[in-house]
Amino acid sequence: MNITYRLLESLPRFSWGAKIQIANQQAEVFHGSGVEISDSGHALVEGAWNGSFSDFNFANSTTFSGTGIVQEESSLLFCSSTDRLSPVFSIQKDGYTYVSNSYVFAMQLSDTAPHPLYPFYNHDILRHWRKGDHAQAGRLHLDDGHWMNMHVRTIVTCGVHGQISYRKYQREECPKDYDHYFRILSDAVTKVLANARDPLRKIPLESAAALSKGYDSSATSRLARDAGCKIAHTLLDTKAADPHHDSGAKHAAALGMECLEFDRYAFHQFDRLAEPEFCFNSSASSVPVSSMEDALVNRIYVTAPSGESAWDPKEVAPFENFSSPWVRLPSGLSQIEFRLRVGYIVFAPPSIALIHNHALLSIAKSEEMKPWNVDNPYNRPVARRIAETGGIPSDELGRKNFGGGHASLKENSNFSKLGLETYTKFNAMTKQTQPVLRWLYWRIRFALTYFLYYKLLSSKKKYIPSTPMQRRFPFILNSPPQRYTWKYAFTFQWGYYELKERYQITR
Repeated sequence: MNITYRLLESLPRFSWGAKIQIANQQAEVFHGSGVEISDSGHALVEGAWNGSFSDFNFANSTTFSGTGIVQEESSLLFCSSTDRLSPVFSIQKDGYTYVSNSYVFAMQLSDTAPHPLYPFYNHDILRHWRKGDHAQAGRLHLDDGHWMNMHVRTIVTCGVHGQISYRKYQREECPKDYDHYFRILSDAVTKVLANARDPLRKIPLESAAALSKGYDSSATSRLARDAGCKIAHTLLDTKAADPHHDSGAKHAAALGMECLEFDRYAFHQFDRLAEPEFCFNSSASSVPVSSMEDALVNRIYVTAPSGESAWDPKEVAPFENFSSPWVRLPSGLSQIEFRLRVGYIVFAPPSIALIHNHALLSIAKSEEMKPWNVDNPYNRPVARRIAETGGIPSDELGRKNFGGGHASLKENSNFSKLGLETYTKFNAMTKQTQPVLRWLYWRIRFALTYFLYYKLLSSKKKYIPSTPMQRRFPFILNSPPQRYTWKYAFTFQWGYYELKERYQITR
């Protein structure tokens, strides 16, 4: 297969999109200015992995953050991240296959768009997220009848005849005890951060770590610190009585890191729209991260959205093959379009070796971990031990999980004034341009679904392993998605509408 790269300065810096013409075996890849391309031209990447940068061998790594493309004999491999935070998207249409690390770009390349009245995009994304490694493609409904596939923790292979297949990443070794597990974590984080700042890169990436008072970010920041990270980012809640109630500033000082503080509501004062870049899944919108924009440019950002799955004993027990039938939102996933424009990579160390969930549970419940257990529902002994042995005092660690990086776009107060005004106008325009009967059909269908999930069924989380029936009826046999009303059901479409112009391809 012949592959041609086309740099377009107008594209978001870390974005790429491939258009594959199956009949003549031609692949055209459009990309922004921040991606790295191998000297041989066989690979493109916006990411870092636990291996040599110059080899561009991320498809055979065990830890990969970001996304990339590799040409392998007659096939093209499209790689999503191993931590699930950087998916790739594919669409097959009219003899072409389109693949991108941006869902907006995938639709623009294929001349498709979201269904204007489909109110369940958040549900469909969560449905796929819950399945974990049991599914390699989650389908998202498009207006022209085609489907966009979402791929997480998956290598998508496009073969010589256009056939799509999937392969999994290699597994990390299985940890035997805490010390062994810590070495696995430390080794992977050290290698990924070293890869990111490799001087052979066109743009070496320095690191920064998200840090609050919680166990997970404290543990991952300690791992990042040990690997050479010097800067921590923390969010202030300026609407709270104590804006610093979840600030990680003291933890950063204990770790010997510089701490930059950001107002989680800063986007309310922007003279531009911030929310559309965080609308891939608005139930878990990370729009407060927009306040960090200047500090994230050319960074690898160490975060911990999968911390509860790795380090909370009640969650890691049934977390088989990265499946989580109980979660109500896909934490950390919404910042796709923001990060591609700004130009940074996200990296979640708790995902390392998480495929061995039973081994992690045994470690958490072992005799050696008893000193780090607390009599509190918010109990994560492994994360606590990593943080404390790294220098964070025991009495400084939080006793409650605040989840301060989220601002779910399901109520007016979580929008900026400009964002709410623009979104309201978008909804009004959609209603005016759609046939009345079509609008009524989807309005009634949403109302019936809402009544079923939130009035008739229980919202209690059941921490149980995934089964075929759980995957077939995820919101009936377990907790439903985070609740939102009809008014806020179209943020996915709004995000696409506001961002699509940045992905225009001129020929």
